[in-house]
Order: sequence, then C-alpha cells, then structure tokens
Amino acid sequence: MIMQQNTLVRNPLAITFFGAIRLPSWAVSRIATYAAFVLALAGGWLAFNSSMLNEYGTPLLAIAGVALLIMSWRLGARTRATSWVILVAWHLGSGTAIPSGWHAFFGDNWGWLALVIWAAVASSPALLFPARFSSYALGISALLTAITPIGMMNPIIAATGLFPGGGWLGLAAAIGVLLLPSIPNKKAFGVAGIIVLFWGVIQNAQYDMHPPVVSNSAWAVETREGAQPTLAIDWFGRQGKIADLVQAGIEDGALLAVTPEGTVDKWDAWAKATWRHAIAASQEHKGMALVGIYRETPDGWQNGLLDLASGEFYRASVPMPVSMWRPWGSGHFPFDFSQLTRRIKTPVGDAAYLLCYEELLAWPLAAKMVHGHPDLLVSVANQWFSNSTTAETQKRSVNFQARLWGLPMLRAVNWPRNPKQ
Repeated sequence: MIMQQNTLVRNPLAITFFGAIRLPSWAVSRIATYAAFVLALAGGWLAFNSSMLNEYGTPLLAIAGVALLIMSWRLGARTRATSWVILVAWHLGSGTAIPSGWHAFFGDNWGWLALVIWAAVASSPALLFPARFSSYALGISALLTAITPIGMMNPIIAATGLFPGGGWLGLAAAIGVLLLPSIPNKKAFGVAGIIVLFWGVIQNAQYDMHPPVVSNSAWAVETREGAQPTLAIDWFGRQGKIADLVQAGIEDGALLAVTPEGTVDKWDAWAKATWRHAIAASQEHKGMALVGIYRETPDGWQNGLLDLASGEFYRASVPMPVSMWRPWGSGHFPFDFSQLTRRIKTPVGDAAYLLCYEELLAWPLAAKMVHGHPDLLVSVANQWFSNSTTAETQKRSVNFQARLWGLPMLRAVNWPRNPKQ
C-alpha cells in the first residue's frame, strides 16, 4: 500500500495523464509541472503572437490559448511556486515581441532579460496565495496584474475573446473563466470547460455575422514612414506629405480624420506652419482632424491627439514603461491618470481613444466605458520599431478589447518604412 501511494500525486489531471506510468510521486509531480509550463508557454504565444496561424482566426487562437492556460493550471499549480512558474510561462509566451522592440529602441540585446524580468514581476501575485487556494489564484492573480501599468498581454484580455459584445458582463465572465480550475470534480471541470469553449465559438460566429462598422465619413491615415528622419529637409517633406493627405481627406468630405501616434515628433511653430493648410481645411469644412503629436512641457513630454481646428489636446494616460516613462533620464513622458475617463466628441459620435501602449492593457479602455457606451474606438499607434510579431501582439490586444465592448474601431498606425521607398 505504501508503494502504491508513492506512485500517485494528489492532482486528478496529473493522475489522468501520468497515472499509468509507474513512477514515484515526486517524479510524476515534476513531470506535471514541466508539462504545465510548456502548455502555458504555448497558450500565451497562441493568444497574442501566433501570426503564422492567423488564418484560423485570432479569437479562436485566444480561446485555444486560454484553454491551454487553464489546463496547465489544473495540471501543475499545486503550490505558490508552481503557480508562479506557470504564470511566468504564459507571460514569456505572450511577450516574445519584447526583445525585438527593445533592440529597436535601445540598440542592444538586453531585451530577453527585460522579458524575463517582466514575466517574473507580472506573475508575482501568484506568490501571495497558500496552496489550498492555488486553484483560485489564476483568476485573482490575473486581475491583480491587469490593473497595474505592467499588466500587458494579460490572460484576461485573451479570455475576453470568448465574449464579443459582452461589455461589463463579458469582462466579468472572462475573469470567471480563469477560475475554472477551482472546480474540484474532474468531470464537472471537463463539462464546464467544453461548455465555455463551445459558447465562445458560437458567440464569435454570431458577432462576426453583424460586426459593428465605422462610419464611411471617418478616415484613418496609415503610413509606412518608419522612424522620424534626422535631416530637416526629410522632416519637412514627410510632414508635408501627411498634412496633404489629411487636407485632401477633409476636403473630400471626411468628417473625422485620424493620423498615427507621433505623426509630428515635436509640435512647435515649424510644425504648425507645415500643417497650416490642413488646419484651415479642417476649420472651413467642419471636419475634425486628430493628429498624433508629441509636445514638450515643463513637466516632460506629452503624447496625444491634437484637434487641428480647435487646438484641443487629448493626452495619453499611460506611457510605455522604460522607453517613454523614464523619470531618471531625458525624454520623460509622465503618467496622466486625469485623462483615463476622457473621451472625444467627434462629428461621427462619441469616441473612446487609446494611444499605443494603452492598447496592450485592459483597464484604460474599461475606464473610458464607465460613463456609458461610446460610438466608436479611436486607436493610434506608432509601430516604426516593429516586426510582424510585435505588430500582431498589439493589434490583437486592441482588437479583443474592441470586440469585447462591441465598438467599431478606427485605427491609425505608422509602420516600418518600406525598403523600396
């Protein structure tokens, strides 16, 4: 009897997977932990970075990724340490775009270390729970992480892929899905998981039959200009080209035109002079032109959208940590939480807006939903540093959120420069 007890581990899923193998309990436990790590790693990658599998549908990939995470948690999360390891694996999988972005910003190869540190810190809430609460720790840890400025690519965002159009109830349900491992009975856990999976697939199919669409009079400028040029002649040429596009759009009847984040890297007298014709067109034709700009203030730099006609400036709330938020160095962009619930009154409706890094977080858009449902989501980003993986991660995150809230999205992005230009 003693030998038989030593061959099993107190984990129903591990028993199912490995119970037929005559191994001591410590070996079964260790194999289960390794398997759980691999499943969670694959789940994070599937949910946010699997651009090569996009033909299968990104919401379905998110559903598959969350399913793998839940299975990994059920399989291996028996202590605080193993719970932490599984969440680290999810974040490593979902954050594989970090090293390439780091290299583009800083020109070195420390991005892999940054990824590991971020994954370790973002997963740290799992260390708070004693073993008897480990099955509940996935949902609660994800929630604690999601409300921090480093909660990007959170499992909750992926889980919202199950509930397009769900709004606040969908957000609550996404958190609830991550509590599935707390179901003690193996059969009940399996049945609940199957029901949730089928529900998500059906909901997405119904949503895609009648998706919300942006008004034809709203126009997003998409550019492939890469990083800002260093030569003045190139800078003026680039600004003039984009300003002409906005002017032409407004004159052709666009009621709303939006340019990518950081279209103008410093809004000053030179920039205003370059954009003067677009400003005049916006005022004359009553069309709103929202231009992504950076502007310098005594307290640091600000990132936001400038309404050319009125001069109103809509600032970002959450800058990107390290590359933008860095009070220890120059070029610092401070947090501005006063902007969290702010929205934009546009000619095509009330608009929530997200700028770049905010697209990767769950709570900035949720904060803008507190005062009622807007008519659309304006999303702007500057992906000059990105490769296909980085761009896919951010695009997928903001798409999941727009689908959750049932918002048509107008997204303006600047991509890396075309090598043929």
